[in-house]
Amino acid sequence: AFCFITAMSLGGIQSFGPWALVELYGVPVTLATSSITAYMVASAGGMIAGGFLAARTSHHERIIAGAFAVAGALCMLVASGTVSPATTILLLALIGFGSGIAGPSRDLLVRAAAPRGATGRVYGVVYSGLDVGMSIAPLMFGAMMDGGHPGWVFVGIGLFQALALFTALGLGGSTQ
Repeated sequence: AFCFITAMSLGGIQSFGPWALVELYGVPVTLATSSITAYMVASAGGMIAGGFLAARTSHHERIIAGAFAVAGALCMLVASGTVSPATTILLLALIGFGSGIAGPSRDLLVRAAAPRGATGRVYGVVYSGLDVGMSIAPLMFGAMMDGGHPGWVFVGIGLFQALALFTALGLGGSTQ
């Protein structure tokens, strides 16, 4: 469920984030796509930082929860349409950084939840959720765009990040 939900968020931001920014803020396509580039580069930086954080704790669900709480709140700010268009680049970078921080802790949490000797099977099943989420996300977010609701794209992304936060907390509680 966690991987499915995070993939839905990622699928929404990658597939429809730029076009939602164009419609919501009236920005040129070059600025909108630069925002997604900033998201992806910052996500990579967040994974590096997240690796150092994950190495210092056994409470990986807390790192995931904090990262997704901030990223989800920032998505809601972008969805409001009230920030300056130039600020969207910074906000998307911060959302990406938060999402990236969660990555290493996610992997360690999945490993901790796997029964002894079943890690490979667990990763195979769990990460298939990524593929399913990435295949369903465009249908849902595309319907939002087709319906003339570009702000809902970022609301949906933020809501999926909040749902991921709760699934991580649930999984973390069960592995303690």
